[in-house]
Amino acid sequence: MKRWFYPFAAAMALAVPAAAAAGDQEVRQLKSKDTLDPASGKAYFYYETDVNKFDVFFLRSMTEAEQETFLKGRAAALAEARVKLRERRDGAPGVSDEELLPDAAFAYVDDDIRNLVRLDSGRVYEKDGDRRTYVAEVPPGEYTIFAAGVDGFTGGTCMCMGTVSFDAPAGSVVDLGTILVADEVGPEEIPELAAYEAPEYIRRKALPFKIALRLPRAGDAKPALFADSPTVAAQFEAAGPIPNFLGMLVNRMAPIEGVLTYDEDRIVEAAQR
Repeated sequence: MKRWFYPFAAAMALAVPAAAAAGDQEVRQLKSKDTLDPASGKAYFYYETDVNKFDVFFLRSMTEAEQETFLKGRAAALAEARVKLRERRDGAPGVSDEELLPDAAFAYVDDDIRNLVRLDSGRVYEKDGDRRTYVAEVPPGEYTIFAAGVDGFTGGTCMCMGTVSFDAPAGSVVDLGTILVADEVGPEEIPELAAYEAPEYIRRKALPFKIALRLPRAGDAKPALFADSPTVAAQFEAAGPIPNFLGMLVNRMAPIEGVLTYDEDRIVEAAQR
């Protein structure tokens, strides 16, 4: 199971300046007229949605080089912030640097590290009735399904209390299955979501959206773009908790048979049960 620890969790999360796929040179959200670039060294993944249309956020785990860059930059920025704060407090005699500004309370963003991918629900690869297919070309790495949001709005709901991650190696084409998103309350047309309700301690936090995952199956149709390319079903692992670094509302993904379940508020990888 993918667990997120501070400071790595904070390093990874706070390194993100919300990079939308369509506007990022490292990420391409493809439409049916687009072509593959086999020499790009990138990975590809695709998924379908059903009934509802929402943006989906993915978080890429930082590389070792990115982690090193981030931690050096953060250390320098923290030291500078403490100097300035001490100056404003007339030197703050008798107060240690950690007491003055705790390490855990210091938020830092490295604008050069772009590891948040937001796929625009309006940029559809193909559409068939209510079913939409989305395709992304991304840097290779490990990705976590992070949040759902409404097209055109900056907010959303983070699956901070439980979600899944998957690997997308260079040159691979990964099938994520169907990502299902709906309002937490109200009419429910999606069986996987109708059968699940978040626990009360989460519902108290005013969560508007919830997510379920319909796993890919052998024989599922794939985008024509990959007709001549081998595809692999995503190998999902339970992940979380994840820091809510975008200040979103909070929920957790619905349980997934064979992948993710919960023991009250504890995330459990289904294979461990």
